[in-house]
Amino acid sequence: DYVTLSQYSVSANLHNPQWHRDSQSQLGDPVLYEPDYLVAKAAVYLQDNDREWGGGMEIVPRSHRPDCLPPLSSFTGGSALGKVSRFVERMLVSARNKALKPLWLPLKAGDALVFHANLLHRASQPAADKPRGGHKNAELRDPPPAKFKYLVDWEVSPDNRHVAAYLRHQKKRAQNEPGLFRDSLDVRFPEDYPPELVAHIRRLGLKVVHYADAERAMQGAA
Repeated sequence: DYVTLSQYSVSANLHNPQWHRDSQSQLGDPVLYEPDYLVAKAAVYLQDNDREWGGGMEIVPRSHRPDCLPPLSSFTGGSALGKVSRFVERMLVSARNKALKPLWLPLKAGDALVFHANLLHRASQPAADKPRGGHKNAELRDPPPAKFKYLVDWEVSPDNRHVAAYLRHQKKRAQNEPGLFRDSLDVRFPEDYPPELVAHIRRLGLKVVHYADAERAMQGAA
């Protein structure tokens, strides 16, 4: 049994070169390494992964485990100790990134990929001669239409004790970070879904939960 979270995103022409974890907003929380914490990202790619143009993903196998150096510091604040801590960590992360042995995934158009929220990953990178631009050089400039990257993604989890806590965490982020998941706070199942989709979801026996009200979500899931 699992639940799907009603926050979906569609990205276009984004090739984020930064290694990251989707769980990094919870960094420092020991719950991330409990065996039954299995919040995961589900992603559907609408093009083949291409060695020249990218279009898919690279991962670092087994990097979801606690013995892998995290990508961001959990030490916050502007103290001298915090600044030193972050400087040292940046050096360690830089050294780690140079030593990474990533796995390039041979994804095809229409493939679905499900991966642990703690897993280190990044978009598969286009060849070095492809002109880049946009935020932190995440976008290709004028790729051929057939090589334009599209990605649909959302989150899933086993229907266990971690779901309500994760929903509360994401709700707090949506409230405190302008623009982040903002629309998802107003989306509820089943009233905000088309009737035919509600019927299909229930026919499949799936559960849909939302950020707007974590407790209500868990009680009223499909």
